[in-house]
Amino acid sequence: MISDTTVAELHGFARTAGIPWRGFGFDHYDVPEYVVDHVVALGATMVDGREIVRKLRQAGIRTAHGKSAKQWVSVDEQTRDEALQRHGSTIAEAHQLLDAAPASVELLARPSELLISLEGRRQPTDQEMVNLDDGFSGHAVRSPWGHAWAVELVLGRYT
Repeated sequence: MISDTTVAELHGFARTAGIPWRGFGFDHYDVPEYVVDHVVALGATMVDGREIVRKLRQAGIRTAHGKSAKQWVSVDEQTRDEALQRHGSTIAEAHQLLDAAPASVELLARPSELLISLEGRRQPTDQEMVNLDDGFSGHAVRSPWGHAWAVELVLGRYT
């Protein structure tokens, strides 16, 4: 899924459609096939691969990042421990919002970002998401996937 205008429009549409941040590839979102009808119903238009590249280039949002820069990978134990220590209170608050078990946290990384993803049974309210976002140096989104809700906290990588 792409935008032919801006990346901000793309992110906004992805939030509306419930597409998780982990699907973002710097200039597009990977959309599972079972979600395609949903995004089309919300206003997305199906186009072929050549048209996608043409639209991205015309909008000036085609990136030079290679494919490996877009892929999320599991973090090593040291990065996981540091992130859990640094962001433990925000993660605990997100667990509480979701009515989730502490084991439901997943940490993924790519060269420019760290993703902390939590799943649970309860849908956080918009106000709860705003409150959570205020205490975090990144942003939070909520996405429905099956019977679970997810909160994804994304921030630029730190060393």
